[in-house]
Amino acid sequence: MGYYRTMIANIKPIFAIALVAVVMDLQAQEIIPKPFVFGHNGDIPLAASVIGASDFLFMDWDGDGDNDMMTTSGGSVKLIENIGSKKKPRFNNVFIHNQVVLKDSRVGRFFSMILHSGVKAQQGFPSFIAFERHNQISDPGKKQLALHMFIPLRLQGKTEWKVMQAFGPDGKPVQNFLDCWVSPTIDIADLNGDGKDDLIVGSSHPRAAQPSLKFAAGYNNPQESWNPYASRLYIMYNRSTADSLIFDNPLLIEADGSPVSPFGFPYPIAFDMDKDGLTDLVVGQHKPGLMYFRNAGTKTQPKFTNAGLIADAHKKPISSILAIHPRFADLDGDGRQELLASTYFGCVDNILRFKPKNGGWEEQGPLMMASDKNTPLMPQGIGTIEPIDWDGDGDTDLVVGSEPAAPKVIINKGNNAHPVWEVPAPLKFTDGSKLEYYSIDYGLGSVWGPMEWYMERVLPRLADWDGDGIRDMLTGSMGLRQLFLKGRMIKGELRFEKPVVFKVEEKPLAAGQRVQPAVLDLNTDGHPDLIALDDQNILTCWPGKGTDELGQPQVFLGHDGKPLQIKTRILDIGHGRSSFTMTDWGLDGKPDLLIYYAFDRKRGGIFYYRASGKPMQFEKPVKFSNLLSFHNGGIALSDWDGDGYLDIFTGGDGGHLGRSAVPRGKLFLFSGKELPIPPAARKSGPMTVKK
Repeated sequence: MGYYRTMIANIKPIFAIALVAVVMDLQAQEIIPKPFVFGHNGDIPLAASVIGASDFLFMDWDGDGDNDMMTTSGGSVKLIENIGSKKKPRFNNVFIHNQVVLKDSRVGRFFSMILHSGVKAQQGFPSFIAFERHNQISDPGKKQLALHMFIPLRLQGKTEWKVMQAFGPDGKPVQNFLDCWVSPTIDIADLNGDGKDDLIVGSSHPRAAQPSLKFAAGYNNPQESWNPYASRLYIMYNRSTADSLIFDNPLLIEADGSPVSPFGFPYPIAFDMDKDGLTDLVVGQHKPGLMYFRNAGTKTQPKFTNAGLIADAHKKPISSILAIHPRFADLDGDGRQELLASTYFGCVDNILRFKPKNGGWEEQGPLMMASDKNTPLMPQGIGTIEPIDWDGDGDTDLVVGSEPAAPKVIINKGNNAHPVWEVPAPLKFTDGSKLEYYSIDYGLGSVWGPMEWYMERVLPRLADWDGDGIRDMLTGSMGLRQLFLKGRMIKGELRFEKPVVFKVEEKPLAAGQRVQPAVLDLNTDGHPDLIALDDQNILTCWPGKGTDELGQPQVFLGHDGKPLQIKTRILDIGHGRSSFTMTDWGLDGKPDLLIYYAFDRKRGGIFYYRASGKPMQFEKPVKFSNLLSFHNGGIALSDWDGDGYLDIFTGGDGGHLGRSAVPRGKLFLFSGKELPIPPAARKSGPMTVKK
């Protein structure tokens, strides 16, 4: 399928542009978007976020001898069955098999399997243990987070659950983690040799991280006021009796005399790294690099020392934001534990598998699940689409943005009439490494503070910005910036240089967060221009010069002649979060505007703004569709089916089953001729990255 050149090449010279004020109460016509599906029965990456997974572990739940995947999700534990062979693990398709084994609101986001609690009622059954959670990520301080063990009693083919609350040594319920993001992370190990499983608990403390307590508004607090190392780890020794689940008060875990202090948010896992019979700690954090703390103590008294970062097979640290949430399991039955790692708890997809090699860990790619031809395409995290003929074969491929900032390309090996999509493949930097970058390196971090400083949102727009005949990438960011990644053809494929921040008068452009820009030559000077939101959410054009230096901003106007402010929320979590594209929708010689307005459940959706006859002004908008995704799904145009009408491509977030407006979908297509105002019919040629 081809992405058609409607942005620059087919726009007639114009001398005035027009825009309009936002009117969000117009009724959208009921248009059913079509989800993109793989179109084949081959294996695809396991998409655990579809069932809302925020934590995962591996155990033989069904007793068939191999390790299944268990996840936590919305106050439940769900099973993703391993249906592969001993040598090749392969999991059930989560779109078809969504099996809840435990539904209980006391199950928080994170859990562990406990084998030896010391409580008689456990009867030797592998059980789950979890803290409760706050309702929202910004709720710390609102309630104590109780601790419970969930024991599966399998009777006559059915599983019933016995739930036991944990108590402290004073006989009161465990309630030591009031000041915690969401809920504590947790793992278990016998750390004092008494035969009972003790708890290893990770907690990220927002009040220590941000003394102003405005910990959900990072931009409104100077970065120097944040303490990104406010996470702590604790041991809670098991003092259970036959009748009561009891744990000691938390003891701070130190290494080399100082508290273990992961960045942003901790994921502690007990694992004997050096095979000396003592429990070491592997600790994930919200920045690339899995921390390793070696146990230099004894089986009855642990003593930890910092042993650096977990390394790959080449002795280099495993350094990717896609591998910060670790677990260990033997999935292929060879007796050796493997490292399984995903990104942060809001986006458990593409769980990377590492096997031991040369004293380190060699990446094997993501865990895979069974597919069928109707399984939706699932890019990492929150997807936005840029349709383009990537491989030059005449059909349309999809470059997809994501959170974290690790964009991928999905190659269409079929055709537009019968697409067959390959497994999403990472885009590359010019040196051949996977394209991945972080908000804190190119802007102001994140509205959420350090938890997201090493996260980032990439919302790609491909255009030949510098006029060298090669497509470049332009994108918004979490950090109130717009970024430019220069494209280069290397070994026959499009690769990109590291991001560069756009500037105005040599100062970084201040932009709305997580905004996908529009790119086209508005002033017909031969250079594409950048259209995005400024830091006050006003739609703005920055004239381009083919470099990272932009001209003075020009503000678009609404139908009332006032600056077109897309949102009124400034520098908070609802700020920015919109996508734009511009094209001559009606072929009247003037570029019109389409907006994907996100992060607003009541007023969000896709809107069409027709250019008026006045410079830099639009008429009142028409709502094309309601909100498909709460997060910014982006907006792009292409004549997918070759009928002469531009169609709308858009993406979305996890699309949890039962929650999405269109279940079973994450990347969508709206037929242009079915829109309330169809585009004028046109003939266009495909846009390709191949020369």
